[in-house]
Amino acid sequence: MSRAARQDGDPPTDLEVSAADLIATIAAQWRAISQEHPLTGVLVPAARVEEIRHGLIHAGLTPCQRLEHLEPGVDVPLFAAEASKGLEFDGVIVVGPNEIADGTSRGARLAYIALTRAVQTLTCISVSSDDR
Repeated sequence: MSRAARQDGDPPTDLEVSAADLIATIAAQWRAISQEHPLTGVLVPAARVEEIRHGLIHAGLTPCQRLEHLEPGVDVPLFAAEASKGLEFDGVIVVGPNEIADGTSRGARLAYIALTRAVQTLTCISVSSDDR
């Protein structure tokens, strides 16, 4: 039987929001989590990177695809799930985990990668099925 090596951290959070509230929720969650965990990344389905990047800019944040030299409270590490392989964050927000999984074995591997990048806290945000 396997056990987690780390005993600290928060239980995962799972949020379901309307499509209209998605960007505001991502921004609010990132701001809240990054207060405690400055290295907090946002991982998204590859097809939504540009949409979410533009939304975060509109929300007053600076999405980036780097982990070094981040301006606290402003620079948001934003990566497609596939690009997050090998990275590690204190906090992770996974947007659309079911979209990432997409019903394929490749998608399941990408979802696993995204969901396992967090060291301290993991938040998943999905769009309500009524809005899809």
